[in-house]
Amino acid sequence: NTSPGFAVAFASGVLAFGRFAVGEAPCHGLRGVAVEGIHADAVAAVRFAHGYNLITSLQPLGACAERGVVSGGLDGLLRIWDPATGAENTQIITDHARGINDVAVSPDQGDQQLLS
Repeated sequence: NTSPGFAVAFASGVLAFGRFAVGEAPCHGLRGVAVEGIHADAVAAVRFAHGYNLITSLQPLGACAERGVVSGGLDGLLRIWDPATGAENTQIITDHARGINDVAVSPDQGDQQLLS
């Protein structure tokens, strides 16, 4: 599936993944695609992705999130998700007693590192 995907974190603690339905750009001279909707069969949602704590950061792992999506939250945990299914693949315990404000991902695909 080559349509672009998305990950959205809501204040209610829901983390949603999906794929856009796209078409040709509507105007002459524009390159790219026009978003026409969301593929209903490609949406996965996780309630309380970080318990009852706020999700504070989302970053793709890889240029197109082909290695997953990492989220950080006020619970002090980093979680790596499969955006196709919404399944949590990995949970990383950190020393952040007051939660995680942001997550950075190194661009190196070989030995990718997370910084929180």
